[in-house]
Amino acid sequence: MTKWVCTSCGFEIEEITPPKKCPVCDANKDAFEIMESSEKHEKGDVIGGDSDDEWEEEMEVEDDSD
Repeated sequence: MTKWVCTSCGFEIEEITPPKKCPVCDANKDAFEIMESSEKHEKGDVIGGDSDDEWEEEMEVEDDSD
């Protein structure tokens, strides 16, 4: 899921895509910006979208343990 924030009023929502209109201030979807993204890897742990280095380090550790 991706966390979106309305740049007009600050409303936050966690969805795959931004809403067509802000339910608080009626701004259109262009007013929404990505605030945070997260994804799941094969074990189901949540890894933040900005943590590519952590993902690589974790994968290296897993590869070394085989």
